[in-house]
Formats: sequence, structure tokens, C-alpha cells
Amino acid sequence: MKLRDFNKYAKVRLEHILERISLISDAASTERPSQITDYLYIGGALAARSTHTLKHLGITHILCLCANEIGQSESQKPDLFEYRNFSINDDDNADIGDLFQDGSDFISYVDHLRGKVLVHCFEGKSRSATVVLAYLMLRNHHLVISPFSLKKLYSPGSMEHAEEGAPTRASQ
Repeated sequence: MKLRDFNKYAKVRLEHILERISLISDAASTERPSQITDYLYIGGALAARSTHTLKHLGITHILCLCANEIGQSESQKPDLFEYRNFSINDDDNADIGDLFQDGSDFISYVDHLRGKVLVHCFEGKSRSATVVLAYLMLRNHHLVISPFSLKKLYSPGSMEHAEEGAPTRASQ
């Protein structure tokens, strides 16, 4: 084998290896959001960036409650999902109550379209859980949330395989 042929072969092999490493890296940085109802999901920024997972779940809309974190707008894919963005800080002084109506309107809009929505903040624990709880109480009149739903809200990803007990459009 001539040196030129070997270099060409080695270059192609190296490109294939780098492509596989990239795929493995993408898979490692994927997070599955937690399903609250058949059309409502909750998660963090990593879940919102997991395009393949979101497409697989049928997510059509994303409600973003991040405070303009670095790289947030660059990671959005408006050609794949419809976004509604609210910039709110994750601190004790943030007035998240102002978002309850608009956030609930957006989630109801997605439900009306028979779509699926991911509600997310940076970690998927505080802002997103608060807005989802507000939506469930305002729109679905859930005054008492089942332990199943609370567990999912406060432990995103921990019940990704559990399906029993989750409310559906038909049961609401």
C-alpha cells in the first residue's frame, strides 16, 4: 500500500471514528422529560435540547421558563417546535405568579391543538414545576394533586417508565 493510499484510508477511518464519538456524546447528553399527562411534560434545559427524544415523544411545543441562560436561544429549534419563552430568574424574589395565566393559556392552546408540550426551566425543578402545578389547578381544577403526580413533578425522570395513574385527556 502506498503512503498516499494509506493516508486516504486512515483519514476516512478517523472520520468514521469521530462521527461515532459524536453520536455517543449526543446520546450521553440526552435527558427524557417526565410525563405529567398525555400532552404535558416537564424537564430541564437538557431535556429541551434532546431533539431526538422530544421528536420521539411527539412534543410539538416548548414552554421555556429560563432566565436567558447562556446558549438558551441558540439551542432552540423553531423549525421543529413552537416556543413560548419567559425570562424569569430562579430566586426567591422572582414573581412567577405573573406567568401563571400566560403559561396556562399556552398549555391549554397546545392541548386544544392535540399537541404535546414540554414545560422546562434550567433544572426542571422549581419554575417549571410551579407553572405546571398552577396550570393543573387553574385549568383542570386539580385542588388535590395525587402523590403520583407530585413525585413526577419533583423528581423529573425518576418515573419515566411508570404509566399507571397518569391523567389522560379523556379522563380530565
